[in-house]
Amino acid sequence: HVPFPPDAAPDVPEFAGPLAEELERVAGARRDDHALPWEVWRPGLLRAARRVVAGGAAADDTLLSEVLLRTAAAAGTRAHDGRAAALTRRIAPYLADPEPGTVAAGLARGTAAGPAGVPAARTEGATPADGGGREKALAHALAVVSEAAVTTALQALALTAAGVPEAAGGPAGAVALALRRFPPVEAAVHPVRARFVWEGLAVDPGTEILAAPGWLREDPDADTPVDGGGALRPGPPSPLCGAATGCAATAFAARVA
Repeated sequence: HVPFPPDAAPDVPEFAGPLAEELERVAGARRDDHALPWEVWRPGLLRAARRVVAGGAAADDTLLSEVLLRTAAAAGTRAHDGRAAALTRRIAPYLADPEPGTVAAGLARGTAAGPAGVPAARTEGATPADGGGREKALAHALAVVSEAAVTTALQALALTAAGVPEAAGGPAGAVALALRRFPPVEAAVHPVRARFVWEGLAVDPGTEILAAPGWLREDPDADTPVDGGGALRPGPPSPLCGAATGCAATAFAARVA
């Protein structure tokens, strides 16, 4: 998870047009039997994610997605720092000359200049938004939007096609249900920052807790969209990145999906 200012994400009218163009492009590649193979779906939706997040110039930058995936896969290894540096270099040009109506444009406005631009709860356990903070925030947004577009949207379509009642209310509800039933991050480790007592057991700072997003949602409707755009209610753990206190980038990714 990386701090992501909620106002850095474009509104639906700003990205709906470009996203629709990309989806039409994918739909146009269907086979004669109208089937859409995975070999078309995945690269097509990754392209859509790059365009919505980083702009039209990034749409054809397949290497950006590859570097992002390799960096994530290297987490906890010696190769991670080098790959993270390569990712920063790859993503920097899209922030230097951002396309209006994209996440890159929102971040370039300076909304990620420091932790003050992000709700305090969302900065816990995250990298401060300086020292390459904008690049990290853009990479984080691209990661969660890519996952939601490629995987969650497909799961939402499957739930809708299967006639699951909770998915019948529209795309936003189907996406929320898919994230609830099939969270990409099933569990994450969170360090305790302040001592607390749970059911008579004292838990000290520094203790690591393994928690799943589903376990921490006391309200089963906490991730139900609050509007037609599919925005998630603030606060619940992110099923896309594992942040314990919610993630604005996840809410944006759900709208894209």
